[in-house]
Amino acid sequence: MWAVPAFLIGAVALAYPLLATSRLERDGDAIMMRRSGAFFAVVIVLAAIRFVAHSYLDTVITVEQTAGLFFVLAFGMILRWRLNMFFEFRALTAGMPVVSGQ
Repeated sequence: MWAVPAFLIGAVALAYPLLATSRLERDGDAIMMRRSGAFFAVVIVLAAIRFVAHSYLDTVITVEQTAGLFFVLAFGMILRWRLNMFFEFRALTAGMPVVSGQ
């Protein structure tokens, strides 16, 4: 019952700061992730939110359930962020000639 809201909170609310502070860009033949200066601060704030929520949820549900919920929450957050990076990569490589690594 708690897993769906945890996944949605991770995918919708907590993934947004990561999406807003990281972009892919072309650098010659390479595609690099360009992080903003706020990226590290966003990661620290997300960890603080997790710590506060974890402290509260430990009083409501068991430690094992809390661990499972935070895994699902993190999975939702990372899944949305990585899918966004994948689609940005595909957009940047569309029409780019294939170069062999040999």
